[in-house]
Amino acid sequence: MQLLEDVVELYQPEADARGITLALNAHRPLVATLDLDLMFQLLSNLLDNALKYVPEKGHVLLSAELRDGLLLEVLDDGPGIDGEHLERATEPFYRGNASARTAGEGLGLSMVAAIAQAHGAALSLSYATQEPRKGLRITLALPPLA
Repeated sequence: MQLLEDVVELYQPEADARGITLALNAHRPLVATLDLDLMFQLLSNLLDNALKYVPEKGHVLLSAELRDGLLLEVLDDGPGIDGEHLERATEPFYRGNASARTAGEGLGLSMVAAIAQAHGAALSLSYATQEPRKGLRITLALPPLA
C-alpha cells in the first residue's frame, strides 16, 4: 500500500499543475511478493503515460485490490489507444500515430510488460469505456501468494 501512496505522491504535483484529478483507490491490507523497485518503476511508467495523454481537467485512477492475487489498474479518460495499435503498444520502441507529437521513445509500456512478466503477472490493455471507446485501462493481475 505504501508503494502505491508513494508513486501517487510523486505524480500529484504534475497532475495538480494540469488540473488533472489523480486518485488512489486501495484498501489495506494488500499483500503480494514484489520487487518494490521494479513495481515502483512499473507504476511510474503507467502514471507518467496517463498524465501525458489525459487532457487538462481529466482523471487518472490507480486502484488495487486483492482478488485471487493482487489486481492493479490504472484507468484514465484520455483519448486511449486506437484498436489497431492497442496490441502493439507494449512492443519496444513502438509509438502509435497519436503519440508522435508526445515526448518519449516508446519504451514505457514495453518496460511495464517486462516487469509484469518478471512477476508472473498478466497484463492487459483495453478501453476504459466501451461506448464510446475512450480512455485506457491497464490491468496487472499478480498471482496469489504461494
